[in-house]
Amino acid sequence: MQYDEHIIPAFDNKSATRFVENQLFRLNPITMQDDYEIDTLLLTQEVIELNERKVFLEGVASHLGNVEVTDTEAMLSEVQERYANKGIELKKAVKGWFRKPDVSPSTDQAYRRNLYEFCYALDMDYQTTAEFFLKSFLTIPFNYKDRDDAVYFYCIKMGRDYATIQHLLDEADKLATTNTTVDITEQIGMQILSIETDDEFIKYLQNHCYDRKHQYATAKAKIADYILQNKSLVPGKGNDEYDNLGTKKNSALLAAILGYRYQGLEPRQRKHMKECGLPTFPRDADVDEVIATENEASFDVLRKTLILMKFYNFYRNLQVATRKLDMNDEDINANLYDFFDETNEELAQCGFVQMYLRNPFDWIIVFCANSPDPISYLQDFIQKRYLGELEY
Repeated sequence: MQYDEHIIPAFDNKSATRFVENQLFRLNPITMQDDYEIDTLLLTQEVIELNERKVFLEGVASHLGNVEVTDTEAMLSEVQERYANKGIELKKAVKGWFRKPDVSPSTDQAYRRNLYEFCYALDMDYQTTAEFFLKSFLTIPFNYKDRDDAVYFYCIKMGRDYATIQHLLDEADKLATTNTTVDITEQIGMQILSIETDDEFIKYLQNHCYDRKHQYATAKAKIADYILQNKSLVPGKGNDEYDNLGTKKNSALLAAILGYRYQGLEPRQRKHMKECGLPTFPRDADVDEVIATENEASFDVLRKTLILMKFYNFYRNLQVATRKLDMNDEDINANLYDFFDETNEELAQCGFVQMYLRNPFDWIIVFCANSPDPISYLQDFIQKRYLGELEY
């Protein structure tokens, strides 16, 4: 990841993040031959366990320093006191993070303020907040183009009180969108770092940040373009070289990418998908919402959809260009790095932070990209891990 160290701290080579990256990029799927589908998953089980471990509770216990990770009641009691000291209402959803430890904190856009309030209540500075988002919430911090994220970043950086945070959030909601330029997200973050007055911040916010309806226009346009391209790349059946999905619904394309239709799943498969503890993939309704200009798709759905469409476009174009499905070891490695770099560049262009390999969704995509046939391995992974078609 290419974070500026003044905004988000880099992790050293002994960190879990670097371990995950090294393990993923050094796997040799060719030598695993036919056992790749099963053995590789087991070899990297410790990575998947990031989504099964109680990483949130581990992070809270580590930050508080005086409670055990298993003592959720003690943690909640300490958190309640911290919230009260800051004058913040402790929401029912946040209490559930401790009383229902099998339920991870929601990282959807609608609940993002809960995440920032939690870090603020626990007296985290902006760098610690960023690290907690990445390691404990397993999501991306500080999308500076988003007005909410920008307000929290500025206020945490400046040490503003909770009343000021609420005031600035209210003021941000009233702003009309005046930004007609495409700013690089991290440049906005660096500029906010230099702002020291609330009036200057609000003025900058109006001219450089967006409400949710407008901030992801670039991402929506890129996703819509990928959808059109990908519909023309779907392999055909019988003697047809390609399926013509141009007039078909987006659900047909999503099924071609993921290998299943959600509406066609059996009850046991839906149950397994819900209970497997793995990150969700975009559904039919999500993709339709992404490209509908009048709708405000969530940060999470937009980012996942862009990554997924890029993944399919990159590797289907390779298959078409080389006229082969399987790659050799050298090609796998070279293409993996190209895909990783191109995806990161496009994420930055669209206002998203780059791929983070401790984020379970990002890990799954890069893991499948490091294989002889990435698209098929993604579909196999979903069949085995999500739909429960193989018992280990």
